[in-house]
Amino acid sequence: MEQYFLLNSRRRAVIALIHSVFFLTVAAFGVFGAARTPLSTHSVRGVVLYGIYGIVTTLLLWLLAKALCLRERLYFGLCAGSAGLSIVRGLLGESALHPFQWLKIVLLLSAGVVAVSIHRVHDPAAPRPDDAPEAELAEAD
Repeated sequence: MEQYFLLNSRRRAVIALIHSVFFLTVAAFGVFGAARTPLSTHSVRGVVLYGIYGIVTTLLLWLLAKALCLRERLYFGLCAGSAGLSIVRGLLGESALHPFQWLKIVLLLSAGVVAVSIHRVHDPAAPRPDDAPEAELAEAD
């Protein structure tokens, strides 16, 4: 079975899936929002927003570096890419980079699919390859 750093249980995989769906919903609403000018660091709102995006992106990149298996790396990489696109869109203005919002949605949809696959790995009803020899031994007796 694959070794996981953070998403090592069904409960954590469900939480990852909920986060993906929540931020996917936020990104989907952003597609239909009005175009905005680039944010400025001269306003309190701009500094706070860039700070939050920076912290989230840094944390996700750190989790990506700590991830042990390919699925977990893929999940954190997709989420970090989505958060990083938010920084780029804020700096350059949303009207000029509207395709980035669609790319963000694709990244979050993909992260949701990966979270579902991680959840399925932790499914107790799923047969595990390690259990197969024991079942064969029990049938032979």
